[in-house]
Amino acid sequence: MPAELGIVRVPTRFENLRDAVGPSRIADVLVESEQDILEIKKAIADVVSSGQGKLLFLLGASGIGKTSLAESLPVYLPQAVAQVLTPPPDYELPLSQLTNWLAQNTAPALKAAKGRVLVVNLDGREVPALDETVTQAAMVNLNAFLRRTNGLLLVWPIVNREFADVAIARLYQVGGQTALIETPVHTVKGVDKGRYLDVLKLILSTTSAKLEDAAISEDEAAALVGPSANIGDYLSQIKSLVLSRYNLGELGGKLPKLSVVFSSGGDTTTACRMLRRGTRFLADPDRLLQFSRSNTADDWRARGVANPRQGLPFISSLFEVRLLNVSSSAVVNACAFCDSTELQNLVRQHYPNPVKSNAVNSLENSALARCLRGLEDVGSASAAPSEQILKAYAAIQAVTGEKHPSINKAIVDVLIRSGISLPGMQMEYSPLSAFGKELRVDTWFQRGERPETLEFSHYGEPSVAVFSSYVLTKIQDYARDYGLIAY
Repeated sequence: MPAELGIVRVPTRFENLRDAVGPSRIADVLVESEQDILEIKKAIADVVSSGQGKLLFLLGASGIGKTSLAESLPVYLPQAVAQVLTPPPDYELPLSQLTNWLAQNTAPALKAAKGRVLVVNLDGREVPALDETVTQAAMVNLNAFLRRTNGLLLVWPIVNREFADVAIARLYQVGGQTALIETPVHTVKGVDKGRYLDVLKLILSTTSAKLEDAAISEDEAAALVGPSANIGDYLSQIKSLVLSRYNLGELGGKLPKLSVVFSSGGDTTTACRMLRRGTRFLADPDRLLQFSRSNTADDWRARGVANPRQGLPFISSLFEVRLLNVSSSAVVNACAFCDSTELQNLVRQHYPNPVKSNAVNSLENSALARCLRGLEDVGSASAAPSEQILKAYAAIQAVTGEKHPSINKAIVDVLIRSGISLPGMQMEYSPLSAFGKELRVDTWFQRGERPETLEFSHYGEPSVAVFSSYVLTKIQDYARDYGLIAY
């Protein structure tokens, strides 16, 4: 099973969490441990009052939240903490070289701190070698550095007390007790168990996912709180549960990512955004069911009640269904220079002087192009098209039944011309023909472990109800032919 199957990602360490939600949104998913923050406040007060740098050890089992605590201090204490620096881990920067790194890298940050404390997180060296000679020399240098450096708090995450005790003893031997916080070892309490489920929901919502996308109920997630040793352990257990639900054996590697692409003579941006979740162009199963007027919606509801793994949220998650759109101008300009002479002539009857560069320009900021480039849905709606464009689009839309492949090919050709790579691209492809399945894909390509598909639909006017019904039917077709639901 490829690691990327499904949309639910459960990061179990701070670094993975930051990568998943992005540095700008990390504050949205952090849940404060009040006891730990109180201890950090005391340490900061010690630094400020002493006029020199200080060292605090953070003791706790792996997963308790030591790194999260250290790295999130500018979020929790923005008036007191300027930023957090993290030196390379022990295998890149041995303990003997640490003080030299600190001297070189903290000076610029301290100048920019403007009276606030600079925190250095000595993460990645939780269980250093207990070499007494190395430790003593390092502590001598560290003590000298801290005595000359004001406004600096070193926090040192560790998993056992032994190293902290040895380091503290060495500091005392060299007269370095002033380099230590009054209580030099803080046992990290971590997030209260009563907040574990809240943490999980925050992470998922920030990544545009829900528990139901992995066919997991809230009761199942809550049941894992009790047996968990800490928040990291809890997230690891949730991750294992997610992977077990997504495990489809050999089938998992064959499931394509499905993107449904709409165009119309009106504003498709607003209609599509009503049916999306978050900024990753993901289809929102709840809204699709809410706005659809088709019997297909009732079928999906019934299947979901009978078996969550056959419900719309889970199936949509497996295919990572996205709703994309292109403007009428993009379609017209693409067709104006396509392989079909009939479409070219059709466009020129209403739009007589097309410019080839307009094809790329009008498609450049579309949801389709942005999504394929890995960008988020943050663009504004397209400008109102001219009367000539609207008439040309209406003429194209009128022949979409017979010219559907040619229209789609025109759009895809412009995507490729604009620099978007679609490896192994095939139009009107039948991926399951060997198994007697009728599924035919408008556009098929593969950029990673899994194939991807584009399914185009062109309408006269945008309609949330029509769009949602079409998407539900398309997902159902894929799910049936791939054997995820019964016929």
